[in-house]
Amino acid sequence: MRIAVTATPMDTVRAVDPECVAAVNHMAERLAEMGHIVEEAAPELDVAAFDKANLDAWCSFLADAVLGASAQLGVQASREHLEATTLACVEYGKTLSAFDIYAADRVFNQTTRAVAGFLTRYDVLLTPTTSTPPIPLGHLDADDASLSAREWYDRIFDYGSFTALFNVTGMPAISLPPAESAAGLPIGIQFAGRHGDEATLLALAGDLERAMPWADRRPAVHAGR
Repeated sequence: MRIAVTATPMDTVRAVDPECVAAVNHMAERLAEMGHIVEEAAPELDVAAFDKANLDAWCSFLADAVLGASAQLGVQASREHLEATTLACVEYGKTLSAFDIYAADRVFNQTTRAVAGFLTRYDVLLTPTTSTPPIPLGHLDADDASLSAREWYDRIFDYGSFTALFNVTGMPAISLPPAESAAGLPIGIQFAGRHGDEATLLALAGDLERAMPWADRRPAVHAGR
């Protein structure tokens, strides 16, 4: 199997915690030991355009849903019913035109084709799942009234910068928990594959779980204690 590895965000702007980079590099080494062809590579993307399109699609959908629910229920969308960042996204979504949504759709199409073309050369792409180990409770506070729609988007995707791409392209991706931080927190490893090729990801996940089992590992604090 030919595997592409990237341990840094494809926009090279968002920082990745060294422990997440080390986890990906260690996984790449294990995969090479298992006989896979492992190369450092990433699809070429216009990430600024992708983020703008993702923000616009997200907020326009949210605005439509909230305004539709408001009309059906006969209530005004407000802080009484919604968190602050939801309202911020709704207000931003209301400013968008049909041209903005068509532009977002065009970027999504271009992005999907770029990633699909990249994956004609590789079976899977290996990345961290998130940019850091698990973050403190409250860092992603959806009721933070100081954040604009874009600031809330950036707050989320500074952390989850590797997953949004596959939500948009529809390509299968799987997150595995084979690594942990020095503090004993889980570090996710993401594998993404070609359209409709979930079987390759599941087979690879099974091979890895047999080679480096993680089922018995527990963090110091978890729901079972």
